[in-house]
Amino acid sequence: MTARAVLSALAFASATLVGWAVPTSVMAHKASDAYLDIAAREDRVQVQWDIALRDLDAALDLDADRDGRLTWAEVRARHADTAAFALRSLGLSTAAGDCVHQATTQALRRRTDGTYAVLSFESRCLSRADPLTLRYRLFESVDPSHRGIVRVGGDRTEGVAAAVVAPEDTAVELRPLAPGDAASGFGSFVKLGIEHVLAGWDHLAFLFALLLPAVLRRVDGRWVPATSAGASARSVVAIVTAFTLAHSITLALAVVGGLRPPDAIVEPAIAASVVLAALHNLWPLGWARQWQLAFGFGLIHGFGFAGALEEVGLDRASMAAGLLGFNLGVELGQLAAVAVVLPLCWLARRHRLYRGAALPVLSLALTAFGLMWLVERLFDFRILPA
Repeated sequence: MTARAVLSALAFASATLVGWAVPTSVMAHKASDAYLDIAAREDRVQVQWDIALRDLDAALDLDADRDGRLTWAEVRARHADTAAFALRSLGLSTAAGDCVHQATTQALRRRTDGTYAVLSFESRCLSRADPLTLRYRLFESVDPSHRGIVRVGGDRTEGVAAAVVAPEDTAVELRPLAPGDAASGFGSFVKLGIEHVLAGWDHLAFLFALLLPAVLRRVDGRWVPATSAGASARSVVAIVTAFTLAHSITLALAVVGGLRPPDAIVEPAIAASVVLAALHNLWPLGWARQWQLAFGFGLIHGFGFAGALEEVGLDRASMAAGLLGFNLGVELGQLAAVAVVLPLCWLARRHRLYRGAALPVLSLALTAFGLMWLVERLFDFRILPA
């Protein structure tokens, strides 16, 4: 493959990244989620379902006056439609047959990424002893990236089972847990971690900014191509390892130890990390190397990762397995991004356009995105529409 072809591939990949990132909601860097709490009692199943208003509005057009904001009156007026839409998307059954749902109340709840409609309803099942089977189809035709985060407890369980389900999943058995069992659905937490990092444009932008100069070296104030593949490999390993170690520390501290700075600090700090890492490519900080930036700001990114996992609400018996699966998924997603970007950068490093055009232009673009995210998160002001 020629250097020109590699540069074209790198430019196409960058344009695709920008094309996806621009319409993405930048305040919330996680994908569309809903939260389903199922309490399996002896005589009934009680369900509480938190669904993001932004997702319901996209599917049901709840904004009656088209003013771009939802009021409680508008949400309440469409309660019957919302409940019917949700219940059509949920199937609960036992070996004896399907459960019958009946909606009861609706309320609103504020979560870290926005306001959610809280639907409460009961399901009557023919069998009181069999395990529940869940079929989840919410937003299957609207948003294929949507995920349902499910917790089940109650009289039929001795622990809290937790799983992450997608609309394409055919059926998930919500089995009881014995005391001390690991979280059910370990693979689903791995999948959640992968999706969270690949959908988190701020995390990817920070990593991308650090990787761009990893195939170069600084000589007399200018970037020159790295001549040793081993040296570049060691640089990349140092960056990825430092980022992994740092965010693993704070992710564990946040989820297990309860150390959780407010989002009003964490989210702007993540945006600032993108700005500083990108500007470092243009005007290197004499005191900082790429791996040091990766470690220092990786501590902040760990708190950002924690937000997605904390919302699941795992109990202590399930926490370790859920945390391990989620963190493994984050690493797999991170390595997937590195595997795509790094070979292109390595093949293009000797071409003057990489050092003279691609590196500065992409770094400036990342700086612009970081500044945009920073302004939005500091002042709760959206520059681009969601």
